[in-house]
Amino acid sequence: MPKPKAEAWKWCSKYIRLRDSIDYCRRAGLPLDTGIVQCCTCSAIKQWKYVDAGHFISRGSGGASGVYFDERNIAAQCKICNAFYQGRTQEYRDYILNKYGQEVIDELNLKNKTNSYKGQFLAIGLIYKQMYEGLLAAI
Repeated sequence: MPKPKAEAWKWCSKYIRLRDSIDYCRRAGLPLDTGIVQCCTCSAIKQWKYVDAGHFISRGSGGASGVYFDERNIAAQCKICNAFYQGRTQEYRDYILNKYGQEVIDELNLKNKTNSYKGQFLAIGLIYKQMYEGLLAAI
């Protein structure tokens, strides 16, 4: 049986990738069930099931980041950018700045140092599972 944090991340990742796919398809005028998404850092177009949910602020040592589950800190990112290019930090920062603004970057940096998800993983996993299933039902 998966640990609560791993289970929470599984559902969060699915939700983020599907959320970003739906958003991309809407902006591109495509049917929502097309299932494609644009990488937030290199603009490559891929199927959402084959991309990562990358973090702007790294998950940190052991995934201890205080913004690990903050949806503004996570976006669909191709595996090449996320893994081989260590997240393309500057491009990711530009994406977050363009999408949310400097205030959110400042807030994420503060939350990263002060926030904790300890003891909340089971609830977070259940919430993201419901949100993911809601998106699936909408397409």
